[in-house]
Amino acid sequence: MLTELRNKLLFLLIVQLLITRSAVCQNPEPFPASKSIKGLQVQMVDDALKLGIQHAAINFALNGLYATPGDSNAIKWESHGQTFYFSRNYIESIDRTIKPLSDSGVIVYLIVLAMPSGNPELDKLLLHPNSRSDRQFPVGAFNTDTSEGKAWLAAALEFIMSRYSNENSTQGRVWGWIIGNEVNSHFMWHNRGPSTLQEVCDGYEQTMRLAHTTLRQVSTNARLYIS
Repeated sequence: MLTELRNKLLFLLIVQLLITRSAVCQNPEPFPASKSIKGLQVQMVDDALKLGIQHAAINFALNGLYATPGDSNAIKWESHGQTFYFSRNYIESIDRTIKPLSDSGVIVYLIVLAMPSGNPELDKLLLHPNSRSDRQFPVGAFNTDTSEGKAWLAAALEFIMSRYSNENSTQGRVWGWIIGNEVNSHFMWHNRGPSTLQEVCDGYEQTMRLAHTTLRQVSTNARLYIS
């Protein structure tokens, strides 16, 4: 018990140090005011704009972002001394959805999802180790249990949050980050295999802390949401 408490306190201290260290890099712009509460989970941008929405939610599948080192078109990203590779085609398709919405004054929210890909090696990296025994689910829990999974997730969040929540972004602006989907339904929408309530909450807390620390490196007032 004492060891577990010590580890949690150490984790909190590291997170606080990271937040303090990154404060000088934050975008200080305030969260924008909207003209109405009208919003939509957007699939067709032109139709959404014609409807006059002021809020847009967009799914972002982490497995779509993944690229291999052998992909000559991949985007290289350096994080904590490691090099990661992200799919240029996927991220540019997301750009084409976000930019016309944010350029039109719509407040954009990205729903970050860990989804099974059917590729065992990729699923091993992205999905919680206990979720891979049963693939009959659309969304899995994030892999913060292995060092490789946590490093990749941290790098992916750094990449997309700096791309879309930095005040100098030219690819569109995201103001809200929804981490996961319906975590309370952890078999179908946040699958991590048979788990206790405490295990689900502890694992999701790690993901939220990682996302919060990363977001605060680039923006003071962009918002993080629990699903």
